Amino acid sequence: MGAVPFAVSEWYKRILCDFVGIAVFSFQILGVAMGRFSGKDILDRSKAFALRIIRLVRALPKDNVGKHLGRQLLHSGTSVGANLHEADMTETVKDFCHKVNIAQKEAGETAYWISLIRESRLIPVQKLANIEGEAAELQKICRQIINSTRQNSRK
Repeated sequence: MGAVPFAVSEWYKRILCDFVGIAVFSFQILGVAMGRFSGKDILDRSKAFALRIIRLVRALPKDNVGKHLGRQLLHSGTSVGANLHEADMTETVKDFCHKVNIAQKEAGETAYWISLIRESRLIPVQKLANIEGEAAELQKICRQIINSTRQNSRK
């Protein structure tokens, strides 16, 4: 597989998969869905997602509905990156998959809260399309990381 510029465990070295044209090695995204090339690490991508969630929550109305949805969205949207960072520091494959699975569930929950905000028209629809799509992409990437890690750990 070639030299890796940093020390990683053997099971990390085995994580090499193809996800709809996306090459994932250890958490590094070499491309993204729909032909956009990012070269960004999934940890950076999930942090950028969390920052976008924070900006979205700040833009919500300050009424009871906006505050409630904002708290829920802030919790789930920032948890994606936190769990991926935790997964990056795990010692076992089982714990790694568990943390990535939590991140996947949080991305799904985030997509749900964004859909409620969109359907209730608290924020203009056009401002939500990209962030809603990013939540879905992060969810799919997490699922693929789990699947490929489990397959590679059985070898």
